[in-house]
Amino acid sequence: MESEQDDQNKLVIFHHSVIRYILKIKWEQMREQKISNEEVRNRFENMPEMDFFLTRHTWTYIGKSIHAPEHSILKKLMGA
Repeated sequence: MESEQDDQNKLVIFHHSVIRYILKIKWEQMREQKISNEEVRNRFENMPEMDFFLTRHTWTYIGKSIHAPEHSILKKLMGA
């Protein structure tokens, strides 16, 4: 069974591969020119790391959970 960290690592890898695809940076260029993932993100309008998006999404979900009406299914599941 995969851990949460494995899933996060897969998202980070996918995130960087999509940015490279959009910027048309080949894997060979990454190796030959020693381009880091940070450099790739910087070339793409200073794109934040994937952790930023995961954290923001998590806090958005928590905020919606807290402000949900008492009779909502979300509150019932959280109290179970």
